[in-house]
Amino acid sequence: MADQALSSVTADDVQRLCGEIAAWKLAAILDLKPTMGELTRAAARAGGQDEISDDPHQLSGMAAQVYDVLMSDEEFEDDR
Repeated sequence: MADQALSSVTADDVQRLCGEIAAWKLAAILDLKPTMGELTRAAARAGGQDEISDDPHQLSGMAAQVYDVLMSDEEFEDDR
């Protein structure tokens, strides 16, 4: 079970934890290669289920990067 927590997540994992999200967000999260634990923490914070702390900046590292993608409102395009 510890090995599963350390392996990168799949598209199914992201959709199960984050619900229906934009395809570009799914791709961005998969590109980050977070662990299941990092994805779980980010998804809980994004969904307002993180009751551990009221500090919105407590996430760090990869979990914070995944959270930023989840909370982004628009896709950043290279050709702007």
